[in-house]
Amino acid sequence: MFALLEVEMASDARLAAQAVDALRALGGGAASELAAQARTVQWALDDAAFELGGGRYSPEQRNRLAEQLDKLASALRTDPGEPFIVDAAD
Repeated sequence: MFALLEVEMASDARLAAQAVDALRALGGGAASELAAQARTVQWALDDAAFELGGGRYSPEQRNRLAEQLDKLASALRTDPGEPFIVDAAD
């Protein structure tokens, strides 16, 4: 059963990486990059929640996640100088 979960998680990680690459490829400047960074951290948090619950998350993994969160927080605080507009009409 655990082997199946590991395969599914590896597959999810590949799909997540592909989705982030696709977001970056779309372009759109700082907003697209921020969206890609947020998605990356979201998937890292999902993985952490699963692994922490099973007692399988090392101190090194915690530190890497904390660094990702710090970078995202910094990016969120930075004013890119361009409006962030979501057009719900499309």
